[in-house]
Amino acid sequence: MRIPIFSPVLILLLIAGAPAASAGSPVQAMPGTLDFGELRQGELVNVTFELRNSGAEVRTIRFIDFSEPGLFARVAARIGPGAATEAVVNWDTATLEGAVEGKITLEFDGAQAEPVVVTIRGTVLPAESGSND
Repeated sequence: MRIPIFSPVLILLLIAGAPAASAGSPVQAMPGTLDFGELRQGELVNVTFELRNSGAEVRTIRFIDFSEPGLFARVAARIGPGAATEAVVNWDTATLEGAVEGKITLEFDGAQAEPVVVTIRGTVLPAESGSND
């Protein structure tokens, strides 16, 4: 799913180690891989990563691609030169089970801006069944 970004304010988008960016890219994600561990089906994944702009120009997110349904993120659409911002990623696990992995690809404006890919993974355990006491 490819979603254009136009607003510099915090946005909520439906869709989640080493820095994630291509060599020479002014924007990096840290960490580049997010492991949420184990959750029960139906619980909401809630993890964060940092986007850092090491360039001399403001970078604006042009598009965010989410590889899996149920992924969504909140992130500032613009990152100033030398600045960083926190991205909050959630993943609805209601329809997931077992080992899961999703990717969030952020595309920025600018000639040297390579896409930044963040991987989110973990294990979704079956939902606990209710007791009939």
